[in-house]
Amino acid sequence: MLTLEKQNYAYNAYVETLKYLKKPKSLLHPEFSSNSAMYVSTTENFADYIKKIKVEGKSVLTVTGSGDQLINLALLGAKRVDNFDINQNAYFITQLKLAALQALSYEEFIKFFCVADDLRINYMGIVAMQNKVGHNPEAFDFKTYLKIKPYLSEDAAFYWNLLYEEYQYNGCELANSSLFYSATKKAMVQNNAYLKNGKEYNKARESLPNVEVHFMEHDILNIHTLPYSYDVILLSNIYEYLVDQWADITDHKDFVAYIQDQVSKRLNEHGVIAVAYQYNYRHKAFYDLNLISKILGKGYVVVKIDDFNNMKRIVVPTTVKEYREDGGKDCVYLYEKEKVK
Repeated sequence: MLTLEKQNYAYNAYVETLKYLKKPKSLLHPEFSSNSAMYVSTTENFADYIKKIKVEGKSVLTVTGSGDQLINLALLGAKRVDNFDINQNAYFITQLKLAALQALSYEEFIKFFCVADDLRINYMGIVAMQNKVGHNPEAFDFKTYLKIKPYLSEDAAFYWNLLYEEYQYNGCELANSSLFYSATKKAMVQNNAYLKNGKEYNKARESLPNVEVHFMEHDILNIHTLPYSYDVILLSNIYEYLVDQWADITDHKDFVAYIQDQVSKRLNEHGVIAVAYQYNYRHKAFYDLNLISKILGKGYVVVKIDDFNNMKRIVVPTTVKEYREDGGKDCVYLYEKEKVK
């Protein structure tokens, strides 16, 4: 039953999302708020690096993001997955994915969520800068959505019904709106273990009912206040947005101290925190410096990201190569409780 509280939550999220859609988008100041664009798929090489962190039978705290983290963790046998995100829309895209996993075949799922065979993205990956190659006209197709709808939670169905109505039930226009950071088939399959093939997809579907799942609207700088403890904490690449010179929410030194002194208290014995996912880590800055200097003027200095001292590094191939200076290697920095003072 859709309670008034859940209906109001979904409706307010929809209203705030429409406000976001009507705002002008900035190349230099992408917005990450309680109702901003949602990721259709993870941009991390999650399939490769999560294999090197044992999650079977464990309790995990993860950024909600695209929802792919949850599904991959279920596939790998996690016991409990708590999902947190400051963006309410992350909850709704995850609910859509969970329902689609139940309703659609492997091929239908990929066709519904991927917008193109490839993307050409300039600089900061702003939605408006995306040029789609091999465009998929069936992305977010309304008839396919009707197959998914019966499996949606009632609040998510209420939310997505309103969005489809807003776009006059044109899934293609919805998929190509600034509401999404788009996904390609190649990236989706490479980055997600559950999309490797139909067998893994079906295994993930069967595994999800065995996982205790919770969702929280939470800021990363407050997760140390959670009343729970975890074996694994996955923080994605939120670090980039916190220390980026345009956001300037915190700095590298303070962030590392926060992880070691505060977030580590939420770890069980021998717990692990994936502190930061860094794209193309050998090239600390992936922006076009000439463009930046033209926009901001002389004297602008790009501060390179320092390595995380005393942390293990997992290196994996870069799979999302747009604006990444020819791709290369990504890495994940691990804080291991028993090894770092």
